Amino acid sequence: MTVGSCNDALPLLNLERILRDDRLLRAMTGLNRKAFENLLPSFSEVYRQSQMKPDVERQRAPGGGEKQPYEPVATSCFTFCCTANAILPST
Repeated sequence: MTVGSCNDALPLLNLERILRDDRLLRAMTGLNRKAFENLLPSFSEVYRQSQMKPDVERQRAPGGGEKQPYEPVATSCFTFCCTANAILPST
């Protein structure tokens, strides 16, 4: 293999594995499993409301386009928690 070949690319995050492994979940989001699961219902409600009232006119119908391999709410919540964990100072 040569340096810079496509085979040297870093693997994508395995969200399914992270959501199963409490240690990885805490490392990525700063939350343990119980805290993450407690956050999902309120995050789901906000996510659902944001999908019903978009700021801009949609080009596709809700649910149109490429399907995500994971539940969109869990994926969005995970992404939000990772971003907040990276940006906000830990206490």
